[in-house]
Amino acid sequence: REVRARGDSAVLELTERFDGARLTAEQLAVTKAELLAAALHADESLRTAVATARRNIETFSRKSLRKAWSTKNAQGGCVGEKFDPFQRVGLYVPGGTAPLVSTALMTVCLAKVAGCPEIVVCTPCGANGAINPALLYAARIAGATEIYRVGGAQAIAAMAYGTDTIHPVQKVFG
Repeated sequence: REVRARGDSAVLELTERFDGARLTAEQLAVTKAELLAAALHADESLRTAVATARRNIETFSRKSLRKAWSTKNAQGGCVGEKFDPFQRVGLYVPGGTAPLVSTALMTVCLAKVAGCPEIVVCTPCGANGAINPALLYAARIAGATEIYRVGGAQAIAAMAYGTDTIHPVQKVFG
């Protein structure tokens, strides 16, 4: 309710209260420099594991995609199903004391394979404002288009209702 009513200011207050991070609205979005730093710190075993997992998840996801179909019914009418991807999804990835790299890979890869062009990830940061670099690396490699250092209910509300910084999504997964 607070996020819906007050947007970024509520997100910032709740992030400070629950994650201990005192941030400004400008600090919510993860920067390209942070993503590059995470990539530079990713050791070979992480790079290999993320690449392997991404390929496996993408292969499975492609095989499970629903296919559009159509036919003519007995009266000559055209019937069928058409599947269009969401244009903007929000993905919640647990972070903080339990950064789930696997959740980043599973959710982001699925959205990417489904054809979703805008993939928003929200994950909590530590008290210093940092996000686990392995989680950042995996989310970027999998195809996240935006990453925010926001966790908990305030992240879900921000993605659902939108704020000045985090624009609303069509559906939240996680």
